[in-house]
Amino acid sequence: MLKSGPGAIPPNQRSRKVKIDGECVRLAELASDPRYSFDVSPRLRRDQQPVIWRDNEKRCNDCSAFKPPGHFSTHNGRVDKLQTRCKKCHQIEQSVREINRSNEEDGIDHQVTADQVCAVIARANDHCEVCDAPAEYGGGERNAALDHSHETGRIRGILCNHCNLAEGNVAATGMESAEDWGRKMDAYLNTNS
Repeated sequence: MLKSGPGAIPPNQRSRKVKIDGECVRLAELASDPRYSFDVSPRLRRDQQPVIWRDNEKRCNDCSAFKPPGHFSTHNGRVDKLQTRCKKCHQIEQSVREINRSNEEDGIDHQVTADQVCAVIARANDHCEVCDAPAEYGGGERNAALDHSHETGRIRGILCNHCNLAEGNVAATGMESAEDWGRKMDAYLNTNS
Protein backbone atom coordinates (compact mmCIF):
# COMPACT_ATOMS: atom_id res chain seq x y z
CA MET A 1 0.00 0.00 0.00
CA LEU A 2 1.32 3.43 -0.91
CA LYS A 3 1.75 5.82 2.01
CA SER A 4 2.63 9.48 2.31
CA GLY A 5 3.94 11.71 5.08
CA PRO A 6 6.82 11.28 7.54
CA GLY A 7 5.43 7.94 8.84
CA ALA A 8 5.64 6.42 5.35
CA ILE A 9 9.37 5.74 5.68
CA PRO A 10 10.49 3.03 8.15
CA PRO A 11 13.16 4.27 10.60
CA ASN A 12 15.84 2.02 9.09
CA GLN A 13 15.22 3.54 5.62
CA ARG A 14 15.05 7.29 6.44
CA SER A 15 18.73 8.01 5.79
CA ARG A 16 18.65 6.16 2.47
CA LYS A 17 19.34 8.35 -0.58
CA VAL A 18 17.58 8.18 -3.93
CA LYS A 19 18.08 10.18 -7.13
CA ILE A 20 15.30 12.73 -7.75
CA ASP A 21 15.57 15.19 -10.66
CA GLY A 22 19.32 14.58 -10.91
CA GLU A 23 20.06 15.09 -7.19
CA CYS A 24 20.56 12.58 -4.38
CA VAL A 25 17.95 13.18 -1.69
CA ARG A 26 17.29 11.37 1.59
CA LEU A 27 13.93 9.58 1.77
CA ALA A 28 13.17 11.38 5.05
CA GLU A 29 13.38 14.74 3.23
CA LEU A 30 10.91 13.59 0.56
CA ALA A 31 8.45 12.32 3.16
CA SER A 32 7.68 15.88 4.30
CA ASP A 33 6.61 16.89 0.77
CA PRO A 34 2.87 16.11 0.25
CA ARG A 35 3.41 15.46 -3.49
CA TYR A 36 5.27 12.20 -2.74
CA SER A 37 3.95 8.79 -1.71
CA PHE A 38 5.97 5.64 -1.08
CA ASP A 39 6.01 1.89 -0.82
CA VAL A 40 9.06 1.27 1.34
CA SER A 41 9.27 -2.09 3.05
CA PRO A 42 11.34 -2.32 6.25
CA ARG A 43 12.86 -5.47 4.68
CA LEU A 44 14.09 -3.55 1.60
CA ARG A 45 17.59 -4.76 0.67
CA ARG A 46 20.38 -2.25 -0.01
CA ASP A 47 20.33 -3.13 -3.73
CA GLN A 48 16.55 -2.53 -4.01
CA GLN A 49 14.99 0.85 -4.75
CA PRO A 50 11.80 1.99 -3.00
CA VAL A 51 8.68 2.71 -5.04
CA ILE A 52 8.22 6.49 -5.19
CA TRP A 53 5.27 8.40 -6.67
CA ARG A 54 4.98 12.16 -7.25
CA ASP A 55 1.85 13.89 -8.52
CA ASN A 56 0.40 10.59 -9.86
CA GLU A 57 3.61 9.72 -11.70
CA LYS A 58 5.88 6.82 -10.76
CA ARG A 59 9.67 7.07 -10.54
CA CYS A 60 11.58 4.66 -12.81
CA ASN A 61 14.33 2.96 -10.80
CA ASP A 62 16.68 2.91 -13.82
CA CYS A 63 16.44 6.40 -15.35
CA SER A 64 15.02 8.10 -12.19
CA ALA A 65 12.43 9.98 -14.29
CA PHE A 66 8.83 10.34 -13.10
CA LYS A 67 6.42 8.96 -15.69
CA PRO A 68 2.68 8.20 -15.92
CA PRO A 69 1.62 4.64 -15.03
CA GLY A 70 1.09 3.80 -18.73
CA HIS A 71 4.88 3.95 -19.23
CA PHE A 72 5.32 0.89 -16.98
CA SER A 73 4.44 -2.75 -17.66
CA THR A 74 2.23 -4.55 -15.18
CA HIS A 75 3.57 -6.75 -12.38
CA ASN A 76 0.97 -8.41 -10.14
CA GLY A 77 3.51 -9.12 -7.39
CA ARG A 78 4.05 -5.41 -6.66
CA VAL A 79 1.95 -3.20 -4.40
CA ASP A 80 1.15 -0.75 -7.21
CA LYS A 81 0.87 -3.61 -9.79
CA LEU A 82 3.60 -2.01 -11.96
CA GLN A 83 7.20 -2.88 -12.84
CA THR A 84 9.91 -0.84 -11.11
CA ARG A 85 11.41 0.43 -14.37
CA CYS A 86 9.74 2.05 -17.37
CA LYS A 87 9.16 0.29 -20.70
CA LYS A 88 11.90 2.32 -22.39
CA CYS A 89 14.55 1.31 -19.83
CA HIS A 90 13.40 -2.30 -20.09
CA GLN A 91 13.71 -2.22 -23.89
CA ILE A 92 17.18 -0.64 -23.68
CA GLU A 93 18.39 -3.41 -21.36
CA GLN A 94 16.84 -6.06 -23.61
CA SER A 95 18.51 -4.55 -26.71
CA VAL A 96 21.91 -4.40 -25.00
CA ARG A 97 21.58 -8.07 -24.07
CA GLU A 98 20.52 -9.08 -27.61
CA ILE A 99 23.26 -7.09 -29.37
CA ASN A 100 25.96 -8.39 -27.01
CA ARG A 101 24.74 -11.97 -27.49
CA SER A 102 24.77 -11.47 -31.28
CA ASN A 103 28.30 -10.01 -31.10
CA GLU A 104 29.47 -12.98 -29.05
CA GLU A 105 27.91 -15.46 -31.52
CA ASP A 106 29.57 -13.63 -34.43
CA GLY A 107 32.95 -13.68 -32.67
CA ILE A 108 33.03 -9.89 -32.29
CA ASP A 109 34.90 -8.67 -29.22
CA HIS A 110 32.78 -5.56 -28.58
CA GLN A 111 30.31 -5.03 -25.74
CA VAL A 112 27.53 -2.44 -26.06
CA THR A 113 26.48 -0.57 -22.90
CA ALA A 114 23.17 0.98 -21.88
CA ASP A 115 24.90 4.40 -21.78
CA GLN A 116 25.87 4.05 -25.46
CA VAL A 117 22.28 3.15 -26.37
CA CYS A 118 20.96 6.14 -24.38
CA ALA A 119 23.38 8.49 -26.20
CA VAL A 120 22.15 7.23 -29.59
CA ILE A 121 18.51 7.61 -28.50
CA ALA A 122 19.18 11.20 -27.37
CA ARG A 123 20.94 11.99 -30.66
CA ALA A 124 17.99 10.65 -32.70
CA ASN A 125 15.47 12.74 -30.73
CA ASP A 126 12.60 10.31 -31.44
CA HIS A 127 13.12 10.46 -35.23
CA CYS A 128 14.54 8.07 -37.81
CA GLU A 129 18.12 9.09 -38.61
CA VAL A 130 17.58 8.35 -42.32
CA CYS A 131 14.12 9.62 -43.31
CA ASP A 132 13.38 11.82 -40.25
CA ALA A 133 10.01 10.12 -39.66
CA PRO A 134 8.83 9.94 -36.03
CA ALA A 135 10.45 6.86 -34.49
CA GLU A 136 10.28 6.64 -30.72
CA TYR A 137 12.54 3.88 -29.46
CA GLY A 138 11.16 2.18 -26.39
CA GLY A 139 7.89 4.06 -26.48
CA GLY A 140 5.66 1.00 -26.23
CA GLU A 141 4.85 0.75 -29.92
CA ARG A 142 7.60 -0.93 -31.89
CA ASN A 143 8.01 1.72 -34.57
CA ALA A 144 11.78 2.08 -34.27
CA ALA A 145 14.83 -0.16 -34.33
CA LEU A 146 18.26 0.12 -32.78
CA ASP A 147 20.52 -0.40 -35.79
CA HIS A 148 23.96 -1.94 -35.28
CA SER A 149 26.72 -3.22 -37.52
CA HIS A 150 26.96 -7.00 -37.75
CA GLU A 151 30.61 -6.57 -38.80
CA THR A 152 31.90 -4.35 -35.98
CA GLY A 153 29.17 -4.84 -33.36
CA ARG A 154 28.86 -1.09 -32.83
CA ILE A 155 25.54 0.78 -32.62
CA ARG A 156 24.87 3.01 -35.63
CA GLY A 157 21.60 4.72 -34.79
CA ILE A 158 17.82 4.67 -34.48
CA LEU A 159 15.88 3.84 -37.65
CA CYS A 160 12.18 3.59 -38.36
CA ASN A 161 11.11 0.04 -39.16
CA HIS A 162 10.88 0.82 -42.90
CA CYS A 163 14.45 2.16 -43.14
CA ASN A 164 15.77 -0.65 -40.97
CA LEU A 165 14.19 -3.26 -43.25
CA ALA A 166 15.44 -1.43 -46.35
CA GLU A 167 18.99 -1.32 -44.95
CA GLY A 168 18.88 -5.04 -44.17
CA ASN A 169 17.47 -5.89 -47.59
CA VAL A 170 20.09 -3.81 -49.42
CA ALA A 171 22.82 -5.53 -47.42
CA ALA A 172 21.33 -8.93 -48.32
CA THR A 173 21.66 -8.21 -52.08
CA GLY A 174 25.44 -8.41 -51.74
CA MET A 175 26.00 -5.14 -53.60
CA GLU A 176 29.06 -3.08 -52.77
CA SER A 177 27.12 -0.20 -51.19
CA ALA A 178 23.70 1.32 -50.66
CA GLU A 179 24.69 4.01 -53.23
CA ASP A 180 25.31 1.32 -55.84
CA TRP A 181 21.93 -0.24 -55.09
CA GLY A 182 20.27 3.21 -55.22
CA ARG A 183 21.75 4.03 -58.63
CA LYS A 184 20.69 0.67 -60.06
CA MET A 185 17.20 0.94 -58.58
CA ASP A 186 16.86 4.50 -59.94
CA ALA A 187 17.95 3.36 -63.42
CA TYR A 188 15.55 0.41 -63.27
CA LEU A 189 12.59 2.62 -62.28
CA ASN A 190 13.41 5.20 -64.95
CA THR A 191 13.63 2.62 -67.76
CA ASN A 192 10.58 0.64 -66.68
CA SER A 193 8.08 3.41 -65.90
